[in-house]
Amino acid sequence: MGVLTRILLLVLSLVIGSGLADKKDGNETCQDERYAKYPNHVMCLKPRSCPGKDLKVVKYKSYDMLAVLHALNTFRSVIASGGTAVYRPATNMRQLTWDEELATLAQRLAEHCDREAKLNLTVDRFAVGHIIMTSKQLRISWGHLQPPHFMWLIKSLFVQAFDYSYLLKDIPRWVPTPNGDYLSQLIWAESHLVGCGYSLFMEGKTGVRMLVCLFGPKGNVVNSRVYEEGEPNCAVPSSYYEGLCTDQAANRAFQPIPCDNSSFATKYRVLCAPKDNYLRWISTGLPYLRTPCDESFWRKMFYATVAAVLITLLALVLGAFLIYYVKKNVFIV
Repeated sequence: MGVLTRILLLVLSLVIGSGLADKKDGNETCQDERYAKYPNHVMCLKPRSCPGKDLKVVKYKSYDMLAVLHALNTFRSVIASGGTAVYRPATNMRQLTWDEELATLAQRLAEHCDREAKLNLTVDRFAVGHIIMTSKQLRISWGHLQPPHFMWLIKSLFVQAFDYSYLLKDIPRWVPTPNGDYLSQLIWAESHLVGCGYSLFMEGKTGVRMLVCLFGPKGNVVNSRVYEEGEPNCAVPSSYYEGLCTDQAANRAFQPIPCDNSSFATKYRVLCAPKDNYLRWISTGLPYLRTPCDESFWRKMFYATVAAVLITLLALVLGAFLIYYVKKNVFIV
């Protein structure tokens, strides 16, 4: 074998070896076969990979995500129970339960700092749907790095979802829309697991907050129902959210929001207030919020109106009689 041939073989072996090493490095976080078998999976990204941006360390408490879960379920409850004058109630909308695997994926996606990234989010159990909410702000200060308050992000999500309201006619058969499909995923009846993640990063001088929520099983399936229209009809109704369906295990394992915790109650005051306060708080994001009808008030109004009409008629009859009587007496005189 000539010297030139040996040199070419050596160079070729180095190139191939380098390619394999690069491939191994790119998959080093994918040792778990649950994700390694899926191409371009989000869990194959290196942790806290935020290319071209400055990712900040923001720690939040477990009750912060519990607040997000409660807000999402309350939103679904409003729709399922017929709380708006636009969307009909749902017979089969399920209560969302927190899922740690989805939360792990959501956090990894949030720390990638790219809303437009086309990454695989599949898990073995089902395909995964996603909602990503971002908000930009100039001049992020140290105070913004403190544990985040998620409610304004959640409200922005609800408002944005209804800015491009999903057409009522497409509830029985889902079709994609050009303006995004957040609302249909938020109220997709068969999605019953959710996990969320959060990040704060800098794009130049602009601070960006990102909230990622992953849903399973995935919603927004072409030609499938968003939900079954009709009055709620659950085999096991949720013990905590009107109109939502669940199972006995989820009811037993349900963890209420800790409003007895002063820090939580201060931070998430709107969640700890009566439900009507929450509905008023998100009313800008709900189309034509249905106002509860006070039957006793309207019954009193009806009786008062009938009484007023009868009194008016009686007064007219008496007036006519008096006029007739006076004219008759004057004529006799």
